[in-house]
Amino acid sequence: MTPLKIFYEPDTELLTLFWQAPSVEQLCQELEDDMVLIQDEATGQSLGLEMWAYQIGDRRLLTVEEAVEPNLLPDRSIRLRLCEAIDDLIRSSQKVDDLGLEFHYHQSAKTLVDAVL
Repeated sequence: MTPLKIFYEPDTELLTLFWQAPSVEQLCQELEDDMVLIQDEATGQSLGLEMWAYQIGDRRLLTVEEAVEPNLLPDRSIRLRLCEAIDDLIRSSQKVDDLGLEFHYHQSAKTLVDAVL
């Protein structure tokens, strides 16, 4: 399974999720609610999602069913747990922010889904 990659930029509150490996040729499709779907230009398959102004408690990840292929996105209950895990990661990153460190996190999607179950 392709690793689920999670990037959060606290200064801009930008959350980026990749559930497929990024492609050399990507295109972005703006969705509602300040979200951008990242797709492979050649195949049109979704690769990830960006969410602007993401803050702890944000639940927009629960509303992307129509924009993402169902087999690539965990079901709603798992996505809710994933939102909670992302919130925990952001809280952790805020603790190291005072040290001037950059915080990135990625784990295999299967392991992360298993961990939040």
